[in-house]
Amino acid sequence: MEGAEVSAQVDELLESLAHQYSGTRFVRVRPQSSLCMSLQIYLLPALACFREGSLVGTSAGLGSCGGAEDFREELATKWLAKCGMLEGWVNPNADESEEEEDGECEACVECGRTYYHEHIRAVKPSGLSLKDSDDDDDDDE
Repeated sequence: MEGAEVSAQVDELLESLAHQYSGTRFVRVRPQSSLCMSLQIYLLPALACFREGSLVGTSAGLGSCGGAEDFREELATKWLAKCGMLEGWVNPNADESEEEEDGECEACVECGRTYYHEHIRAVKPSGLSLKDSDDDDDDDE
């Protein structure tokens, strides 16, 4: 099965972390679940982090962890800690100059992405936004 090896690596890491961080709940979800669809996670394997019921981060295809082809446990652990999942975690390889060098930002409150981006409205092919086209319906009568 494709991705089975990296999924096993992720499982091992999360099992190890679950023993160390009893305040964090680690759950495995089947890819066909409605949760994956509602989070719009289409690239597997993936990690999703929630705090108090709110999504705080996703890593589709394990992109924040080196990717499915080059999964690295230390990157995954660091990413989980950045998402606030590993309370009290201290980076054993901490280097002051490396702080925000990787370009990641706080998780977006709208979508959970951890890189700079902007949310824009959908536009009809005519160039009118969906909201603008509703106002124009009255003018045609």
